[in-house]
Amino acid sequence: MEPTIYNFPKLYTGNTFNGLKFSIKKNGKEIDLSDSIIRVEIFCGGITYLELTSKNNSIEITNPKKGEFQINPFLVEMDMGSYEYYMQFQIDNNFYTYLKGKIIVDKLN
Repeated sequence: MEPTIYNFPKLYTGNTFNGLKFSIKKNGKEIDLSDSIIRVEIFCGGITYLELTSKNNSIEITNPKKGEFQINPFLVEMDMGSYEYYMQFQIDNNFYTYLKGKIIVDKLN
């Protein structure tokens, strides 16, 4: 299955990203996230700049049976630039990448 492309809203270095809420479905049916691990890797040029996971509470699974989760707020400390990310789900010891896309980091004047 090809990951869905979702580009984050623009982020600003030195500012707090307010977080995002998601609901993940496959073939129109919610994916049960009970006992799963979600990981987001933000990278550029093969270098990982930020990793968010449900293991360290930077991602929170809010309603596992309905596939609902959120990326919690965090301080954007990345330099200005264009980054890529992927969102990987570990479910029953299987790994699935359901989302990927771009993240633009800018600076407020």
